[in-house]
Amino acid sequence: MSVLLVALIVVVAPRHLLAWETAGARVPDRAKAINDIRTTLLQGLAGVALLVGAFFTWRQLQVTRYGQLSERFTAAVEQLGNPSVEVRIGAVFALERVAVDSRDDRGTVAEVL
Repeated sequence: MSVLLVALIVVVAPRHLLAWETAGARVPDRAKAINDIRTTLLQGLAGVALLVGAFFTWRQLQVTRYGQLSERFTAAVEQLGNPSVEVRIGAVFALERVAVDSRDDRGTVAEVL
């Protein structure tokens, strides 16, 4: 589908965009104008692809961050039940770090503690 869209933009669109402006233009001038339009359209497509890629990368980073916070929270809660005092103190500090890193989880951390 995307290959068809690029082909449409590169082959068909420049001729239609230029048809009304250069009805009596010389062939070399018309060819240069079509190539200029193609270049501009391809640069625009590349820019859109870059923005879409940046959005999905940002979104993946957000999902990864939330997954890591969830794992840290789960591990700290499990450590709260450990018989060793040192491990439980470490769990409290880990939950504090989760609360600092995630505003949404502060209430839950407070309830657990």
